[in-house]
Amino acid sequence: ITSVKGKKLDKIKNEGVKLVITVDCGITAVEEVNYAKSIGLDMCITDHHECADKLPEAVCIVNPKQKDDETFSMLAGVGVAFKCITALAQKYNMPKDSYLKYLDIVCVGTISDIVPLVDENRVIAKLGLKLVEVTRNPGLKALLNASGYKVVNSNTISFGIAPRINACGRMGYEEEALKLFLTENLVQASEITERLNKYNRERQEIEKNIYDEA
Repeated sequence: ITSVKGKKLDKIKNEGVKLVITVDCGITAVEEVNYAKSIGLDMCITDHHECADKLPEAVCIVNPKQKDDETFSMLAGVGVAFKCITALAQKYNMPKDSYLKYLDIVCVGTISDIVPLVDENRVIAKLGLKLVEVTRNPGLKALLNASGYKVVNSNTISFGIAPRINACGRMGYEEEALKLFLTENLVQASEITERLNKYNRERQEIEKNIYDEA
Protein backbone atom coordinates (compact mmCIF):
# COMPACT_ATOMS: atom_id res chain seq x y z
CA ILE A 1 0.00 0.00 0.00
CA THR A 2 1.24 3.53 -0.75
CA SER A 3 2.59 5.48 2.18
CA VAL A 4 0.00 8.25 1.72
CA LYS A 5 -2.99 5.89 1.92
CA GLY A 6 -1.35 3.97 4.75
CA LYS A 7 -0.76 7.13 6.75
CA LYS A 8 -4.38 8.22 6.28
CA LEU A 9 -5.67 4.86 7.53
CA ASP A 10 -3.22 4.99 10.44
CA LYS A 11 -4.46 8.48 11.31
CA ILE A 12 -8.08 7.30 11.24
CA LYS A 13 -7.22 4.33 13.46
CA ASN A 14 -5.27 6.51 15.91
CA GLU A 15 -8.28 8.80 16.28
CA GLY A 16 -10.16 5.87 17.82
CA VAL A 17 -12.21 4.93 14.78
CA LYS A 18 -13.16 1.24 14.54
CA LEU A 19 -15.28 1.21 11.38
CA VAL A 20 -14.84 3.06 8.10
CA ILE A 21 -17.82 3.27 5.72
CA THR A 22 -16.94 4.34 2.19
CA VAL A 23 -19.36 6.09 -0.14
CA ASP A 24 -19.05 5.93 -3.93
CA CYS A 25 -15.63 4.27 -3.75
CA GLY A 26 -13.68 1.27 -2.50
CA ILE A 27 -14.93 -1.60 -4.65
CA THR A 28 -11.43 -2.12 -6.12
CA ALA A 29 -9.50 -1.19 -2.95
CA VAL A 30 -8.26 -4.72 -2.22
CA GLU A 31 -4.84 -3.62 -0.98
CA GLU A 32 -6.19 -0.77 1.14
CA VAL A 33 -8.80 -2.97 2.83
CA ASN A 34 -6.17 -5.63 3.59
CA TYR A 35 -4.00 -2.98 5.23
CA ALA A 36 -6.96 -1.66 7.23
CA LYS A 37 -7.64 -5.19 8.49
CA SER A 38 -4.01 -5.59 9.51
CA ILE A 39 -4.26 -2.57 11.83
CA GLY A 40 -7.64 -3.58 13.25
CA LEU A 41 -9.82 -1.23 11.21
CA ASP A 42 -13.08 -2.64 9.83
CA MET A 43 -14.22 -1.47 6.39
CA CYS A 44 -17.76 -1.35 5.00
CA ILE A 45 -17.85 -0.46 1.31
CA THR A 46 -20.80 1.20 -0.41
CA ASP A 47 -20.15 1.81 -4.09
CA HIS A 48 -21.76 1.68 -7.52
CA HIS A 49 -18.75 1.26 -9.79
CA GLU A 50 -17.97 -1.89 -11.76
CA CYS A 51 -16.53 -4.76 -9.72
CA ALA A 52 -13.25 -6.48 -10.52
CA ASP A 53 -12.84 -10.26 -10.37
CA LYS A 54 -11.43 -9.99 -6.86
CA LEU A 55 -13.43 -8.06 -4.25
CA PRO A 56 -11.95 -6.46 -1.13
CA GLU A 57 -12.25 -8.53 2.05
CA ALA A 58 -14.40 -5.90 3.76
CA VAL A 59 -16.81 -6.50 6.62
CA CYS A 60 -19.59 -5.86 4.14
CA ILE A 61 -19.98 -4.66 0.56
CA VAL A 62 -23.09 -2.91 -0.76
CA ASN A 63 -22.86 -2.54 -4.52
CA PRO A 64 -25.70 -3.32 -6.97
CA LYS A 65 -23.08 -4.09 -9.65
CA GLN A 66 -22.07 -7.33 -7.90
CA LYS A 67 -22.71 -10.46 -9.95
CA ASP A 68 -25.13 -11.98 -7.43
CA ASP A 69 -27.08 -8.75 -6.89
CA GLU A 70 -30.49 -8.65 -8.57
CA THR A 71 -31.49 -5.16 -7.42
CA PHE A 72 -31.61 -2.03 -9.60
CA SER A 73 -28.01 -1.63 -10.79
CA MET A 74 -27.92 1.95 -12.05
CA LEU A 75 -28.01 3.82 -8.73
CA ALA A 76 -25.49 6.60 -8.22
CA GLY A 77 -23.12 6.31 -5.27
CA VAL A 78 -25.37 8.61 -3.27
CA GLY A 79 -28.33 6.38 -4.14
CA VAL A 80 -26.56 3.33 -2.73
CA ALA A 81 -25.75 5.23 0.47
CA PHE A 82 -29.38 6.37 0.71
CA LYS A 83 -30.65 2.81 0.35
CA CYS A 84 -28.31 1.79 3.18
CA ILE A 85 -29.59 4.41 5.61
CA THR A 86 -33.16 3.61 4.55
CA ALA A 87 -32.63 -0.07 5.37
CA LEU A 88 -31.05 0.76 8.74
CA ALA A 89 -33.83 3.20 9.63
CA GLN A 90 -36.49 0.65 8.79
CA LYS A 91 -34.68 -2.08 10.73
CA TYR A 92 -34.71 0.07 13.85
CA ASN A 93 -38.27 1.34 13.28
CA MET A 94 -37.21 4.94 12.84
CA PRO A 95 -39.78 7.40 11.44
CA LYS A 96 -39.78 7.90 7.67
CA ASP A 97 -38.80 11.55 7.89
CA SER A 98 -35.54 10.51 9.58
CA TYR A 99 -34.22 9.38 6.19
CA LEU A 100 -36.59 10.86 3.60
CA LYS A 101 -35.47 14.34 4.66
CA TYR A 102 -32.19 13.68 2.82
CA LEU A 103 -33.91 13.08 -0.51
CA ASP A 104 -33.04 16.59 -1.73
CA ILE A 105 -29.30 15.86 -1.36
CA VAL A 106 -29.75 12.38 -2.87
CA CYS A 107 -31.54 13.96 -5.83
CA VAL A 108 -28.73 16.46 -6.39
CA GLY A 109 -26.11 13.68 -6.28
CA THR A 110 -28.09 11.41 -8.58
CA ILE A 111 -28.65 14.02 -11.29
CA SER A 112 -25.09 15.33 -10.96
CA ASP A 113 -23.66 11.82 -11.47
CA ILE A 114 -25.42 11.60 -14.86
CA VAL A 115 -26.84 8.15 -14.22
CA PRO A 116 -29.87 7.09 -16.32
CA LEU A 117 -33.00 8.67 -14.83
CA VAL A 118 -35.04 5.50 -15.00
CA ASP A 119 -36.65 3.19 -12.43
CA GLU A 120 -35.51 4.10 -8.89
CA ASN A 121 -33.39 6.99 -10.13
CA ARG A 122 -36.45 8.54 -11.74
CA VAL A 123 -38.35 8.32 -8.46
CA ILE A 124 -35.41 9.84 -6.57
CA ALA A 125 -35.15 12.69 -9.07
CA LYS A 126 -38.87 13.42 -9.29
CA LEU A 127 -39.57 13.41 -5.56
CA GLY A 128 -36.19 14.88 -4.70
CA LEU A 129 -36.68 17.93 -6.92
CA LYS A 130 -39.84 18.73 -4.98
CA LEU A 131 -37.79 18.75 -1.79
CA VAL A 132 -35.00 20.77 -3.39
CA GLU A 133 -37.52 23.54 -4.07
CA VAL A 134 -38.28 23.83 -0.35
CA THR A 135 -34.98 22.54 1.03
CA ARG A 136 -34.12 23.28 4.64
CA ASN A 137 -30.43 22.64 4.03
CA PRO A 138 -28.70 26.04 4.33
CA GLY A 139 -25.89 25.02 1.97
CA LEU A 140 -28.15 23.80 -0.80
CA LYS A 141 -30.36 26.84 -0.33
CA ALA A 142 -27.35 29.15 -0.73
CA LEU A 143 -26.22 27.27 -3.85
CA LEU A 144 -29.67 27.58 -5.41
CA ASN A 145 -29.69 31.31 -4.76
CA ALA A 146 -26.22 31.66 -6.29
CA SER A 147 -27.07 29.61 -9.38
CA GLY A 148 -29.41 32.27 -10.75
CA TYR A 149 -32.04 29.74 -11.81
CA LYS A 150 -35.62 30.76 -11.07
CA VAL A 151 -37.16 27.32 -11.68
CA VAL A 152 -35.87 24.19 -9.95
CA ASN A 153 -35.54 21.27 -12.37
CA SER A 154 -32.89 18.84 -13.60
CA ASN A 155 -31.17 21.63 -15.59
CA THR A 156 -30.83 23.68 -12.41
CA ILE A 157 -28.94 20.79 -10.83
CA SER A 158 -26.90 19.83 -13.90
CA PHE A 159 -25.76 23.32 -14.88
CA GLY A 160 -26.25 25.44 -11.75
CA ILE A 161 -25.44 23.22 -8.77
CA ALA A 162 -23.23 20.34 -9.95
CA PRO A 163 -20.45 22.46 -11.54
CA ARG A 164 -20.01 24.49 -8.35
CA ILE A 165 -19.80 21.37 -6.18
CA ASN A 166 -17.46 19.57 -8.58
CA ALA A 167 -15.20 22.61 -8.85
CA CYS A 168 -14.19 22.12 -5.19
CA GLY A 169 -12.62 18.74 -5.83
CA ARG A 170 -11.06 19.74 -9.13
CA MET A 171 -9.41 22.79 -7.57
CA GLY A 172 -8.25 20.90 -4.47
CA TYR A 173 -10.83 22.14 -1.96
CA GLU A 174 -13.10 19.10 -1.70
CA GLU A 175 -13.74 19.63 2.03
CA GLU A 176 -15.52 22.90 1.26
CA ALA A 177 -18.46 21.06 -0.35
CA LEU A 178 -18.74 18.80 2.69
CA LYS A 179 -18.75 21.78 5.04
CA LEU A 180 -21.39 23.47 2.90
CA PHE A 181 -23.88 20.63 3.24
CA LEU A 182 -23.16 20.05 6.92
CA THR A 183 -23.37 23.63 8.17
CA GLU A 184 -26.55 24.84 9.85
CA ASN A 185 -25.42 28.46 9.73
CA LEU A 186 -26.87 30.55 6.89
CA VAL A 187 -24.05 33.09 7.02
CA GLN A 188 -21.38 30.39 6.81
CA ALA A 189 -23.29 28.71 3.99
CA SER A 190 -23.28 31.97 2.01
CA GLU A 191 -19.56 32.47 2.63
CA ILE A 192 -18.71 28.96 1.46
CA THR A 193 -20.95 29.36 -1.60
CA GLU A 194 -19.04 32.52 -2.55
CA ARG A 195 -15.83 30.51 -2.43
CA LEU A 196 -17.42 27.76 -4.55
CA ASN A 197 -18.36 30.37 -7.14
CA LYS A 198 -14.72 31.52 -7.14
CA TYR A 199 -13.42 27.96 -7.59
CA ASN A 200 -15.88 27.41 -10.41
CA ARG A 201 -14.73 30.55 -12.23
CA GLU A 202 -11.11 29.45 -11.82
CA ARG A 203 -12.00 25.98 -13.11
CA GLN A 204 -13.72 27.48 -16.16
CA GLU A 205 -10.71 29.67 -16.90
CA ILE A 206 -8.27 26.77 -16.61
CA GLU A 207 -10.41 24.57 -18.85
CA LYS A 208 -10.66 27.39 -21.42
CA ASN A 209 -6.87 27.82 -21.41
CA ILE A 210 -6.35 24.07 -21.85
CA TYR A 211 -8.84 24.04 -24.73
CA ASP A 212 -7.15 27.01 -26.42
CA GLU A 213 -3.71 25.43 -26.03
CA ALA A 214 -4.96 22.15 -27.49
